[in-house]
Amino acid sequence: VFEDAWAQAPVVLFFDEADSLVSQRSGSGSYEEYNRMVTTFLSLVDDTRTHHPGVLLVAATNFKDRLDEAAVRAARFDFPVEVPLPDAQARAHLIDIELKKERIGIDNGVLERLVRRWGGLNVPTIQKATQRAIEIARAGNASEVNFSDLLKAMRTLQGYKGGAAEGT
Repeated sequence: VFEDAWAQAPVVLFFDEADSLVSQRSGSGSYEEYNRMVTTFLSLVDDTRTHHPGVLLVAATNFKDRLDEAAVRAARFDFPVEVPLPDAQARAHLIDIELKKERIGIDNGVLERLVRRWGGLNVPTIQKATQRAIEIARAGNASEVNFSDLLKAMRTLQGYKGGAAEGT
């Protein structure tokens, strides 16, 4: 991968789920092979930064606390950017975008209640739940998505068939 990137520069080399690639190393035992792999990866990162300026390295993780300390030192990945979960305004906007795309309405009170209730959810979950709620509303020939549609949608996404899932 690195050699291909070097040959095709300028290029962005993106590593998703970086914690699976460079998680904290163990001192000994059966982890020796993994430790060697992490060391090799970090060596390739260093070589890229030193000798291949046309390659931009980007890594993403949901678990920055699991990353090996050597991987996150300043000389390897210089610009950490934290993307927080959407705040209330962003959640409302995400829901609104999905509703407008499908030209279906929602009562403002329902939207406000939902925005409060869906605190802590990430962008894809909010989008999928809203899309599913739209499908539920349309199946009932409704012109608006109601709170019940949104709760059913979230429960469906979380795999619950009975009572409300925690935090929905």
